[in-house]
Amino acid sequence: MGIYQEHKSYKAKSGQMNKIAARKERQFILDALFQSGRCAPLPRRIKTILIEDHGGDALDSVIACLAAASALHQLDMPISSADRIEGKVYFEL
Repeated sequence: MGIYQEHKSYKAKSGQMNKIAARKERQFILDALFQSGRCAPLPRRIKTILIEDHGGDALDSVIACLAAASALHQLDMPISSADRIEGKVYFEL
């Protein structure tokens, strides 16, 4: 998807600056999901919850839902020899 940024976490640990930086990363990820068309626009209240959740669990759940929905379409695709051994592990959004 092109939204991964090395060494930048969207999960706040301790410290006010870390919380501010993590909030900006959550906003960046959410905006990228909207702009890519992978996520429909959300009500402001829901978007605020996703951005303000310092632990990032709310955003994790949205990303997991998008990945699961994407995986459903890919399950019908032909499997590789590695998939026959390991099963389907990674899917593209």
